[in-house]
Amino acid sequence: MFRLTFSACDHTAVIQCDDYLSDKLAPVDFRRMAVHPYAHALCLKSSPPQPYRLPSGTLDTGERFHVPPTALSAGTVKEPLPLAAIIFIRRSPAPPVISQSITAARAAARLMANALNPLAHLGDGLDVAVMLSQTVPCFELESGDLHRACGAVETILCQRAVLSAAGS
Repeated sequence: MFRLTFSACDHTAVIQCDDYLSDKLAPVDFRRMAVHPYAHALCLKSSPPQPYRLPSGTLDTGERFHVPPTALSAGTVKEPLPLAAIIFIRRSPAPPVISQSITAARAAARLMANALNPLAHLGDGLDVAVMLSQTVPCFELESGDLHRACGAVETILCQRAVLSAAGS
């Protein structure tokens, strides 16, 4: 397993999705190219933007909001899901969404920067990062608008699903 930290448009993605896989940490089985669920409380630094609201059952610690998976309207994923794409999200003050495919080299470097405990893997994790970046389509997404960023993520994943279905 290769664990990656990630953020899927923070809480907005969970509010809009049918199922909840993980907050910011997901174990990736690079042999099966699958992401395992790791459903734990969402830890948010701020309240979501309007029109979204924190669900009842959210714990406000003063510095963070902890949203337990049981408080989400989305169900939790129980089985591993195929790894369709790797998307590096960066917040920016610019309102337009900039989404672009990136090279395997750039993706491998970004994966290494976001990997949890890469030293536990062969080649200090570099072998896995390179393999993942060469096998899975990788993108960078830059946006200051969470709603639009989540729409861009959905577009990327839907395009990947259509291409996968066409290839089978």
